[in-house]
Amino acid sequence: LEWTIAAELIEIGELAFCLPVIIGDVIEEVDGKFVTDLFVDGIIDMLPDIKCDAVISQVERLLTKHGKKASPLLHNRTVRSTVKIILEGLGIKAWDISGSHGGSADGGKSSTHTRAEYKRALFTEVVKEAMSCLETAESDGKSKVGLVPADVCHEIDDWLNRIGLQ
Repeated sequence: LEWTIAAELIEIGELAFCLPVIIGDVIEEVDGKFVTDLFVDGIIDMLPDIKCDAVISQVERLLTKHGKKASPLLHNRTVRSTVKIILEGLGIKAWDISGSHGGSADGGKSSTHTRAEYKRALFTEVVKEAMSCLETAESDGKSKVGLVPADVCHEIDDWLNRIGLQ
């Protein structure tokens, strides 16, 4: 439902940016990775290429409720085509992220430590990309968010430093 709404809002020009965070199957560490690549695993091609009338109706109802008209594409969206549309965006693919230093089974870092590094790297990438979208929206005059006061930015920087993300 959420991805179909996002695809529709982009199609009708109501959403300028969509930053999905795509995560495959969570696994034990393999070469510094903790999730599988959905493209390599072929999961997308296994998705049903059928329309979900309940989702289409719900999206249409929500758009209408908010004074928006659905695109002509809505009634042709399938589960697979919607996922493909979302994945074509500039989203963050968790399988492309690896911990900053990696680890090894022969006396290197513990699995817990390496997993923590991976999570930190993933969160850092998500925040960095989200900020990039916001900055682009602001510079293009498309942001509906006002400027953040300098003291708030300072507090955010302090927090990021305390948790080791900056």
